[in-house]
Amino acid sequence: MSVFTYKKSLMSAVLGLVISGNKLAAAEIPFWHSMKGELGKEVDSLAQRFN
Repeated sequence: MSVFTYKKSLMSAVLGLVISGNKLAAAEIPFWHSMKGELGKEVDSLAQRFN
């Protein structure tokens, strides 16, 4: 195996681990809106179910 192929394989493995590590982290995303009444309640409900 050449040095270039080895480095490419190593970088691919490292990149895969970095990307998969970010997928495991949970984050709550605040959702802002200015709807009131029944539509506002429905939007709040959708946002809560999403999070």
